[in-house]
Amino acid sequence: MRRATPRRLEGWWQRQPLLRRTIIGYVALILLPIATIGTVGTVLVRTSLIDAALQSVEDQLQTGGRAVSVAATHVEAVTGLLQYNTSFVNYLAGSQTGVADRILTYRSEIAPLLDFIRSGNPFVDDIRLYTRSQTPVGTGSGITNIEDLHPSIANRIDEIGFRGTWAYQESTGEGASSIRYFRVLYDSRLVEPVAISESTIDVAFFADSFASLTSLDGFVMGRSRTPNGFGDDSFSFESEAWIGRTLPHAPSLLARAELDRVSRIDRTPVLIRAITLPNPPLELYAVVPLRSAAAGTHRVVIVLAAGILLLLSLLTWIYYSVSYSLAQRVLAFSRHIKDSSGQQLEPYEMDRDGDEIGVLVREYNQLVERVGVLVNNVRVAEARQKEAKLLALQYQMTPHFLYNALESIRMLAEAGDSERAAEMTYLLGRFSRYSLADDSAVTTLSEEIEHARLFLDIHKARMGSRLEYHIEVAGDARSVECPRFILQPIVENCIKHGFGKRRRGGRVEIGVRVDERSTVVTVEDDGVGPEGNGARQHDDPGHGVGLESVHTRLVGFGGRHSGVTMKGLPGARPGTRVELTIAGRTQK
Repeated sequence: MRRATPRRLEGWWQRQPLLRRTIIGYVALILLPIATIGTVGTVLVRTSLIDAALQSVEDQLQTGGRAVSVAATHVEAVTGLLQYNTSFVNYLAGSQTGVADRILTYRSEIAPLLDFIRSGNPFVDDIRLYTRSQTPVGTGSGITNIEDLHPSIANRIDEIGFRGTWAYQESTGEGASSIRYFRVLYDSRLVEPVAISESTIDVAFFADSFASLTSLDGFVMGRSRTPNGFGDDSFSFESEAWIGRTLPHAPSLLARAELDRVSRIDRTPVLIRAITLPNPPLELYAVVPLRSAAAGTHRVVIVLAAGILLLLSLLTWIYYSVSYSLAQRVLAFSRHIKDSSGQQLEPYEMDRDGDEIGVLVREYNQLVERVGVLVNNVRVAEARQKEAKLLALQYQMTPHFLYNALESIRMLAEAGDSERAAEMTYLLGRFSRYSLADDSAVTTLSEEIEHARLFLDIHKARMGSRLEYHIEVAGDARSVECPRFILQPIVENCIKHGFGKRRRGGRVEIGVRVDERSTVVTVEDDGVGPEGNGARQHDDPGHGVGLESVHTRLVGFGGRHSGVTMKGLPGARPGTRVELTIAGRTQK
């Protein structure tokens, strides 16, 4: 089953037209890979840019958070110094009973100290003291009665103690958001609480620490990690772009900061980062619009997408140009072949490129040339075959041979040699029966050798002792098929051209040998030999039309391995050897 599926796919692919294959190849090789690589690349680039923007937002949030922690530590340290100022603690405890002494102490020691703290500490926006004394002095100058303290703070004096507490208040109306630090101040013996200090840090003071975030239309919010004395749980820096928007609560922001890389607030994509401060105990959240934090993201993505589209367009144009060029060349070549069908094939000279189609065209032109040569050879072979058939008809009984035979019979009759005249008449009758029979162009080698024997006997009756012959045939060669009249022209050449004009005559020997691939008939005479005593192969037998006719018929009968070879006898002996090769061993 597994092997059948690829075969079915291969069969389906082979049945598709070239245009459909081109479209499928374009989609599979160019469109899908480029689209996939472009999509993945765009996502990776955008993800990388967003990650960098998230890291930048977090780094800036960390920087601002450190500034808040430094300010908080400084405020705690300054407030702690008040506890160890004896004059200050005694004043708050009401150790001066006289009003004049209290006023003098306030003006000479307390007021200058409070003014110094306010002016010398850039982190402290204001410092107030809530005392238990019933007759506070300097009201409006930073010292007031504890009754003015927020109840939620006043009720937690024992809990606040030396370590103090932080409270946060969101802006209301025209007031600014603030961070406040409360600490209990005790008497000189550190037993009884005498006042509570309230140090206020104006949140606007830290705007410079988050300037890079707010300049991006960002939003920074702080959330208390401890119970808030004012009932509020957060404060914020915000740019004008966020005023009036519906912002999520801090827990929701925290969840988004932990889970989402890109969130949405009022359908606006934003980046959210969060950090935790140990002192003051705060959770800070930064919310920055994606378009501001990663301003170059869209531009990079657009440039990348444009580059991918440009690359896709270029590859599409190249693919189309190559495919169209190949298709046009193939169609032009096929039209040429179609126009040439049924007629003589003509070379195609319009495509000379060195690619595969050019190679195909060259091979086609070479094939046309070879076909032309073969057609010409066939025509020549047909002409020679016709000529050979005519010669074969002539060889059945030439008028000259018949005239000589009849003249010899007449002379024998006049001489009174009736026995020899009768024998020659018998031989001529048998020879005529074979020659005049045209029932088939194929005979057996035994019949062809017998016909050659009759031909030699008739000539021997005329020439007497001047002609001698010997025939030796292997038993398994007699049934081998061969064309008719292939030996008579060879034997006649031996007599006519070999020694026919010599007074002493000559000898003809005919032999047949058989091997696994062919049957070879050898005809030798001891005449003058071939001209130049050189061998001529079966593809160019030469020496008269008779040999050429025999050669042509043998090639047509047995293939290119059949034919006639003529050469001189070995050992410098005078004479000629003709070999007739019949390929195969077809027997009747």
